[in-house]
Amino acid sequence: MTRRLAACLAAVVLSICTGDLRAQEFASLIADSISIDPSGRLTASGNVEVLVQGTRLTASSVTYQSDGDQLTFSGPIHVTDEDGTVFLAEHADLDRRLHDGVLVSARMVLERHFQIAADRIARTSNRYTRLDRVVASSCEVCAANPVPLWEIRSSSVLHDDVERQL
Repeated sequence: MTRRLAACLAAVVLSICTGDLRAQEFASLIADSISIDPSGRLTASGNVEVLVQGTRLTASSVTYQSDGDQLTFSGPIHVTDEDGTVFLAEHADLDRRLHDGVLVSARMVLERHFQIAADRIARTSNRYTRLDRVVASSCEVCAANPVPLWEIRSSSVLHDDVERQL
């Protein structure tokens, strides 16, 4: 019951914090623990799940400052956007729509097959994703087969989501 009440409170707070009345963006937040300090900083921890406009994010914790436009997540982090692209990371600083920002120690999975691991992933304009120090492969990597049969390495990669090109 306490978790449900906290989730409702957080959804109300995030909906108030995420935009003006003309273009209201609603977000849902579920977590084991949610608190708001006197300065307006919202902190959620334990099994955190955030849903915003078709994007779903799970993490260990999230912090949102009411006077800013940025959420800080601690991992492990799992983001699935509305197109089905999956991002995995250990740390993330994202905008309130979960579209633009930086993911650290991250992986990106395109079309459920092509995996890209990078030290840093920066997403801008809800179109371009820049990856730094990259290793990519479509080979399945698992505990039994930890090294892919083939891989591509690059100092940086730019992914255009509109043109669907690397």
